[in-house]
Amino acid sequence: MFKKYSVYIFLAIITLIPTILWLSVQTSIPGNLASMVAGLGELSGIVGTVLFSLVLMLSTRPIFLEKYFSELNGLYDYHSKIGQVAFMLLLVHPLMLLPRYVYNMQDAVKFFSISNNWQQSFGILALYLTIVVIILTLYLRPKYNIWKFIHKFLGVALFLGALHVYLSPSFVLHSSWILNVYILGWMFVGVMLWLYRSIFGKSLNHIYKYTISNIRALNDSITEVSFTPANVRDRIKFRPGQFVFLKIVNSSLSKEQHPFSIVSLPGEDILTLAIKSLGDYTAKLNSSIHIWDTVFIEGPFGSLSCLDGKRKRQVWIAGGVGITPFVSMAKDLKNNRGLNVHMYYAVRNESEAVYADILKEIESRIDSFTLTIFYSDKRGFITAKYIYEQVQDIGDRDILIVAPPAMVHSIKGGLEELGIQDNHIYTEEFNF
Repeated sequence: MFKKYSVYIFLAIITLIPTILWLSVQTSIPGNLASMVAGLGELSGIVGTVLFSLVLMLSTRPIFLEKYFSELNGLYDYHSKIGQVAFMLLLVHPLMLLPRYVYNMQDAVKFFSISNNWQQSFGILALYLTIVVIILTLYLRPKYNIWKFIHKFLGVALFLGALHVYLSPSFVLHSSWILNVYILGWMFVGVMLWLYRSIFGKSLNHIYKYTISNIRALNDSITEVSFTPANVRDRIKFRPGQFVFLKIVNSSLSKEQHPFSIVSLPGEDILTLAIKSLGDYTAKLNSSIHIWDTVFIEGPFGSLSCLDGKRKRQVWIAGGVGITPFVSMAKDLKNNRGLNVHMYYAVRNESEAVYADILKEIESRIDSFTLTIFYSDKRGFITAKYIYEQVQDIGDRDILIVAPPAMVHSIKGGLEELGIQDNHIYTEEFNF
């Protein structure tokens, strides 16, 4: 139960702390509605700033936060939702302060204008920049590489906001050094992580250099690509089930990174990824890459692995290309991990079951691994009830689900309704 609501508990704590600190320095009850509205506007700016700092931190995809935000895809989902809340709070912040500083239309124009009052101007600039970025990213929905470039300006907005807070003459901030340190601390960490990722990432992050050594089309939409390290002593170390961010040096492709699952076995010199055509970049990638193309790899990422479960007896459920992390896990079973696995591989038809042969071969060698391939064209969508009835001891097993969001929610929700505890279900949504 705690796992299910841990993010919401965390958000409640980090927003309640500044709220309590703000209330603690209120010397009297506001005498009129205008004062009350202005006070709440001050609080909305404080809470919005903390959440905005968290949003920027999440955008840098810090590995240490992944497991708390339901893997990387869940982390990005929370990044979007928390960002919208933070934006609304920061938007109403200056509007609710109007009764305190504005008495006519001319004052209102001055209030929202850039002037030699730098404390106020930094805040207005931060707000305008955030509005532009939000409109461009949420409503115009540019291509990924453009979206990613625009997103970097949120770090500039937070830096300007930090200057606004630091220079603020607010009675509240000057009355509580703890509140001041709390807000500026969040902003400092947010800006530092943004600088680490956006500005200094190439020099500070360890990036592995590889070259493409083999390209194999598994079907019309999935390609398996193998890579050889430029230096065999500097190859990436990963756990089965993890993924990496890949950037390919190719004039036909944009320069941004994209995430792909590892299907090779840990410890091998050759790194193999499975790439499905899901968007503009991957559709173009499959027809543009060549043997000996140079690639740069960052990672590994992801904490969903058969090695991290609480139980040795497990159920693996894969939907479509969600099979890829399980391929590496299944290959790793030969290392006698002591795991007992029932695996369900759900696809529409045989042409989509691209790793069926490899998994069947592993099943023939390892007694503790049982494979069921479920074709929805013949049997309809796989259900939680079906899996529950097939695995007699499912209540005593860890359950790993990797699939598109709709399937993850359906299977996970169905299993919980059937009495399976949430803390034994691990999920990862393939929704990039």
